[in-house]
Amino acid sequence: MTDTWQNRIIETAEMAVKDLKANPKNWRKHPTAQQKALEGVLDEVGWVQQVIWNRRTGHLIDGHLRVELAAKRKEKTIPVNVVDLSPEEEAMILATFDPIAAMAEADKQMLAGLMQSIETEDEQIQALIESIAREEKIDLGGMDGATGPRPSLSDRFVVPPFSVLDSRQGYWQDRKRQWIGIGIQSELGRGEGTAFTGGMIEGPETYSAVWEREKEWRENGDAQRPDAAEGEV
Repeated sequence: MTDTWQNRIIETAEMAVKDLKANPKNWRKHPTAQQKALEGVLDEVGWVQQVIWNRRTGHLIDGHLRVELAAKRKEKTIPVNVVDLSPEEEAMILATFDPIAAMAEADKQMLAGLMQSIETEDEQIQALIESIAREEKIDLGGMDGATGPRPSLSDRFVVPPFSVLDSRQGYWQDRKRQWIGIGIQSELGRGEGTAFTGGMIEGPETYSAVWEREKEWRENGDAQRPDAAEGEV
């Protein structure tokens, strides 16, 4: 044992994917669900951690799946921590690196809060979060009183932010009928000091007045809507 821990990282570099050879003693298997989850995170966020490659043996020690996915995507280089270890040291790290990390215990309250803060439309990442929650027996809806799963952006916004709008889709046509029903005539444009011109209400309070009217219609079962008799909404 030494007084200070040695730094066995001799270089941090971008290396060609083709030069990163799999370790013949790698014991880790990567099921399809893991592959898709990692690919989803890399697609959405990108590289945040280097793989580990041993210059002395020419073998990977950690990051086999990331290298495999990078090769499949025809990535030219990836970030690498280069170490210089003997074959015996390499075997020790290869055998213990993941199991030591897996010994950590979860603070379930903090983990639940962390997972609830994640917003993603990637189905594989959503499946991974749900899998972790099941394994840790965490109710993701429990912290805010909800009983079901966290709503998607589509559920919360109808059309997720930054989406390309398609006016031919059913959700858009439904929304258009609702706008017409509350007197919005967007084709007439806007007049000075107004939100809508040619509509049922004029002036600077147009937005609030229109939505108050729609709220009243909803509370009365939509019976007062101008288009209710036609069954459009």
